[in-house]
Amino acid sequence: RLAGGHRGKQTVSIERPVAAPLRRWAARRLSVRQPSSVAAILTRLDPLPSRDRDAVMVGLLDASPQYPEEARETLISAGCEWPGGSVRWRALQLLADSGRHEDVRFRAMRDPSAKIRSWGAKLAKEAAAPRQTRLAAQVREDDATGGDLTVLQPSLFSE
Repeated sequence: RLAGGHRGKQTVSIERPVAAPLRRWAARRLSVRQPSSVAAILTRLDPLPSRDRDAVMVGLLDASPQYPEEARETLISAGCEWPGGSVRWRALQLLADSGRHEDVRFRAMRDPSAKIRSWGAKLAKEAAAPRQTRLAAQVREDDATGGDLTVLQPSLFSE
């Protein structure tokens, strides 16, 4: 398509498809450089195909640690309710990183995506399992077999 010219020169613009990973990268890059552009980016999502909308939203979520707290929480909340599973998963990861593990497990276990439910079950299993160190496991094993507990930690003054 020919566009208007400048001083007798004409420019040509060609519409090209933009792949989803590039959209993710571009959304992240633009929102980090210009945080005020997030609202404008969100308003332009409607005409995009769902895969591209998801990629843009994940890009915005990737950049969310640079946003003010209220904006980050709003974006993560929107991401948790997003139709696309990749967006919900990224939003739940960000919630987990912020230390809201109970909220993450609750949301993940009720998610329509099997991948996210499986991840939520793994989180719940990890939370329920007693955490133990290798030393504590060795002590229990030695205690059960009647072994000598003094061998676990050598003294600085042993010969």
